[in-house]
Order: sequence, then structure tokens, then C-alpha cells
Amino acid sequence: VRVRITIIFEKYVKRYCRKSGLYRLKKRNRKILFVLLDNEACVNDIAESLNMTQSAVSHQLKSLKDKNLLKSRREGKTVLYSLADSHVQSVLKFGYDHVIEEI
Repeated sequence: VRVRITIIFEKYVKRYCRKSGLYRLKKRNRKILFVLLDNEACVNDIAESLNMTQSAVSHQLKSLKDKNLLKSRREGKTVLYSLADSHVQSVLKFGYDHVIEEI
């Protein structure tokens, strides 16, 4: 069910988020945003949940931070990432809720 939701969500982001610029993001960047929708996470957790290498995730996180879509904070030796903007969270959350209603 989660895979189906992700596929439908990807279509939603492409279709309804053109003005926000989110549709131009690479698919893996959108997946990272989706992982961070409701909580913050470190590189290890994101890499594990998306079956990606830590190096690849770190590269994508930098790209998303450069676009001001993510923020980070340090907790000891761990860096935690979260969505930087409530607008980004609102767009993603609205899309997710809309998809869930249709399933």
C-alpha cells in the first residue's frame, strides 16, 4: 500500500506543485522531502528508509538545503534535517492527505 501511495503522491506533486517549483526536483529529492514530512531525521535514517547510500543522501540533502527547502540542527555528533518552510510542509501534507482520501 505504501508503494502505491508513493507512486500516486509522485504524480500529485508533479501535477499540482508547478508554481512552488517542487515538480522540478529530482525524484529522490522529492522522496527525501516525503520522508521528512512529519519529523526530522539524520542521514543514516533517511538512507535506510529510501535504500540509498549515505553519500547519495548527503549529496541530495545539500541540494535541498541550497534551495532553502531543508534546515538542519546539530544534536551532539548527529545532524538532524527537517523541512525548512511551513509552506513546503503544507504542500506536501495536502498532497499526501489528498492521496490517502482517494485510496
